[in-house]
Amino acid sequence: MTFTPTLLSTCGMFFVATVTSHGAVKLLTGDSNNAVHQNSASLLDLSADGDYVLFSSGPPVTGSTPGITEGGYYVRKLSANTLTFVGDNSVPGGAEASFSDNGRYLTWRGTDSFIYWRDSVADDTRLITPAADGASRRPVMSADGRYVAYASVARNVVSNTAKLQPAGRPGVYLYDSSTETTTVVSLTKTGAALDTGVGASGAVANAGNEFDFSADGKYIVFSSDATNAHPNRPSDYPAGFLCIYRRNLSSGAVDLLNRNSGGSVSDGNFYSPRVSANGSRVTFFGGFVGLYKSVGMVSNVSNTFGFDMFVKDAGSGDVWWATKTTNGSNSDGAYSAFNAISGDGETVSFGSTGTKFVTANTDPAIGNSGTFDVFRVDLSGGGSVKTTHVTASPNGSGNVDFREGPLLPGNGDYTAFCSSQVEAMLGTGSQDTINYQGFSVSAPPVAKKPEIDVQQPAGSPLVDGTSKKSFGTVVVGKSGAAKTFTIKNAGNANLTGLKVSVSGTHKNDFSVTAVTKTSLGDGAGTSFKVTFKPKAKGTRNAVVSITSNDANENPFDIKVTGLGK
Repeated sequence: MTFTPTLLSTCGMFFVATVTSHGAVKLLTGDSNNAVHQNSASLLDLSADGDYVLFSSGPPVTGSTPGITEGGYYVRKLSANTLTFVGDNSVPGGAEASFSDNGRYLTWRGTDSFIYWRDSVADDTRLITPAADGASRRPVMSADGRYVAYASVARNVVSNTAKLQPAGRPGVYLYDSSTETTTVVSLTKTGAALDTGVGASGAVANAGNEFDFSADGKYIVFSSDATNAHPNRPSDYPAGFLCIYRRNLSSGAVDLLNRNSGGSVSDGNFYSPRVSANGSRVTFFGGFVGLYKSVGMVSNVSNTFGFDMFVKDAGSGDVWWATKTTNGSNSDGAYSAFNAISGDGETVSFGSTGTKFVTANTDPAIGNSGTFDVFRVDLSGGGSVKTTHVTASPNGSGNVDFREGPLLPGNGDYTAFCSSQVEAMLGTGSQDTINYQGFSVSAPPVAKKPEIDVQQPAGSPLVDGTSKKSFGTVVVGKSGAAKTFTIKNAGNANLTGLKVSVSGTHKNDFSVTAVTKTSLGDGAGTSFKVTFKPKAKGTRNAVVSITSNDANENPFDIKVTGLGK
């Protein structure tokens, strides 16, 4: 489970919103009847299915405080419209917390900077950093409630001090509630201690934002400027610049993730990693990317002093430019300190003052609202992204400023964030409130359409009408080595009518096999082969075309060439 801490305040009301012109809005931090209470509330975590919501609230105050009996932690079950008090007021409460998918277990950082774990059913509360000699930040709980990962500079809460990072630098620790043991998990590829720490030097307060823990309890991701974290960190990397790492907690394997789709390590300063539920995808920000050695994360982002957000698939190597602008330029605004990724890794979200992520983002701010907006990005094949502006008020009165978040549940069904523009979010007016509330905006219906993705070799996408494949030099009348082309359906509707043909000046010099499947479901694939057998000397050119029901790439054309000798 992953929570996102406060952007500008430790109090708030959270809402949920969709990605159409405006989606259905729901108040998350109210009572079971969606009534707004008159004290502050902070949304802290969402279950994988989005049904459970963890938030904190201050004590009851004068006026309406429906369902809020005392200050502490509450779990709301949206489907049943229930509100349950789960946090004991006898220990200090903080605005950094996480809970299990069933809402039973929770963990939080107290105002004393200690970390607590609680079983709300057994009424068992534990201080898991007893007598810690340093501050700890941002506890993140596994989906089953057994494990808690957190960032800390404490040096007396683990038994194996040989694995500790240098004094004064944060590391990531893992607490096992079954064995009640704590270990250091931010380690190098060889299992040794980092020679620096997690996050930037001197940024202990922000260390909690520089790691994440997968909901399945198998991976941690973290940023570090350590020179010994991975052998592929370039020796000439600028001092103090952070790379992004993923560590398998079972095998100890460490992956360096700030690589482009070709596998080259991108130069830049990367930070704020967030990981999907099974650890397969990680999103993070990057600054100065490709500026020094011209090795960028994606080819169509110019080298710049500015910042962008990327998504890396650790398995396939694919990279998405999440903060892609409508005109392909760099963003014209700042980013919030926090970002989010859905449990399935298909959706990310961020806050920004930028105006170029969507074509229409010109609505004025409401009341004393600031300038940060929440954006939702849905990922699809070939690095494609669909960006939606979430923080536009449903009654059209202007843009709603967000103060906490954003958050995404496991399947990305909605985007959650905190705002003080409660009336605007509920569609009842435009008056600011003193307190914050949490809202959700549901995801829009996704249009069903197929999407062809052609690769050669497998894992290397081709571009319709642009990509050119060379078959080298072959003796006239002889057949060269065949090349295998892969077709995948990157859409969400059946890709049908698949057929491969050859056209062009020397079409008889190239032969193709039939596709093994003519219809592909979501995510399915097929293949065909192309062989070059020149009929004369010299350069021979043709076009391989793939017909299908893809709306805008039918046919999908690939230029082919070879030299006869």
